[in-house]
Amino acid sequence: VSKNNVAKNAKKVAKNKVAKKANKVAKPTPTKKKVKSISATTVIKKKTIKPHKLTAFDKKQYKRLLDLRDELIDATSALTKDTLQGNNGASDVSSGGQHIGDAGSDAYDRDLALSILSKEQDALLEIEAAIQRLEEGVYGYCQLSGEKIRRERLEAIPFCRLTVKMQTLWEKKHGKLRFRLPGEPGYTGATL
Repeated sequence: VSKNNVAKNAKKVAKNKVAKKANKVAKPTPTKKKVKSISATTVIKKKTIKPHKLTAFDKKQYKRLLDLRDELIDATSALTKDTLQGNNGASDVSSGGQHIGDAGSDAYDRDLALSILSKEQDALLEIEAAIQRLEEGVYGYCQLSGEKIRRERLEAIPFCRLTVKMQTLWEKKHGKLRFRLPGEPGYTGATL
């Protein structure tokens, strides 16, 4: 082996190393665009979920969600009507022939009904959000990790937003606070 061949090979190796470094430096770094509103393409941390066509399972879930929404609306409207008309115009103060204990029971019943209405309103918002995800073609994907949510979980909770793993992490950090995306009612800015 001659000294010239060794020197030529060393120069080639050096040139290749310099070229590789130049290629690495020359590549532009991608920039993240800020999302002002949630649209057909949902941006989730580093993954982008692109809309897909509805499968037979998605269509079945869509019908279930519409039925759930109708049931909740019927139940809340009946409960609202009963709560508002329950006293027949009587005030909370004991008057006429009404015992003060009855007035207290009525007030408790009204507070309980309002609490139930609040929880049902929250469920209704979740169902509406799931229907929107179905219509946009991004239903069935975790809104934190971008991973596909297992079919069994979607059958049990058709409006779920997160995988079991991400739901567990979210609850450890935020307790009973519900996960919401920016722009949705109830969004608090909480992150994982």
